[in-house]
Amino acid sequence: MNNWKIILCLNLIPLSIGIASQLLYYFFLKKYFVFSFYEYKKDLGVALLAYSIAMFGIVATISTIVYGLEKIAAKNYLHDFGKYYFSSWCLAILYLILVCISSVLLIATISNLEVTKWLIRLVMFFFIASLFQALSSLWTGMKVLRKP
Repeated sequence: MNNWKIILCLNLIPLSIGIASQLLYYFFLKKYFVFSFYEYKKDLGVALLAYSIAMFGIVATISTIVYGLEKIAAKNYLHDFGKYYFSSWCLAILYLILVCISSVLLIATISNLEVTKWLIRLVMFFFIASLFQALSSLWTGMKVLRKP
């Protein structure tokens, strides 16, 4: 049971980083930075859609390589830390899918300012959370691959 608490805490770190970054921007940095996200929302949506598709491919490739290994050390590592790696990988894929869906919604929205503002907040939150979750999953996968 103690392993699940550690897994939950480690997987909540990217989510808390995403929330903290949104709070930091909207409470403190909003006064100092003026972004042109509203004018170029379609470009932002296309860029984040491309990011999510590319990162999805990278995360899926690393996990395929990790689970396709036949080395003894990698099997021992997956036996010990496989639950964390699998949950980290699943959350990374879920966050990337949510970035993809929210960026498509951002591309397709009409010029309603309130809806656009909330969609930009949503897509940036999912972007930051997915970036850290995917990097965490990739780092863990690379540690498995580097294991002698």
